[in-house]
Amino acid sequence: MWSSRLKFGRALGFLLAASLLASCGFSPIHGTNSTDGTSHDERLARIDVLPIPNREGQLLRNFLVDQFGIRPSGTKALYSVSSSISIDKQELGTQLDATTTRARLTVRADVEFAGQEYNKSFTVAVTASYSTSQSDYATLIAERDATKRALREIAIDIRRRILTYLN
Repeated sequence: MWSSRLKFGRALGFLLAASLLASCGFSPIHGTNSTDGTSHDERLARIDVLPIPNREGQLLRNFLVDQFGIRPSGTKALYSVSSSISIDKQELGTQLDATTTRARLTVRADVEFAGQEYNKSFTVAVTASYSTSQSDYATLIAERDATKRALREIAIDIRRRILTYLN
């Protein structure tokens, strides 16, 4: 008796959750768009990533092109993405002799996503940290690596946000 009530309660809970999920407007990001039948990858490939100044901007643009895919030849871009980047460096872990052993970078990208029916702007910020050493070269390489990691994460987050707009 007790187990049949438990099974019935579980089944009822599952059906209730499934009906709520279906009625909330949920649609998967990695499927096809129900309105025009195109996949999200095809729509992402039609995004033009505008040039971003500085070396960090070039890296972010390359990461975004990798995230969106290559547009087929002969097709025009339906959307465009422009961005500006700012990087703040904060030195942490200070030793007794006033040298730092740890640093944190906060990389912020202000993004404009525009298209036929979209005109969205948003900000993405990622924090990356790295170890510093007495060697200037080693510290420089660690800082560059932290910047690349942060820019890669920003590109992934931008892709995710644009997919929600396209969905």
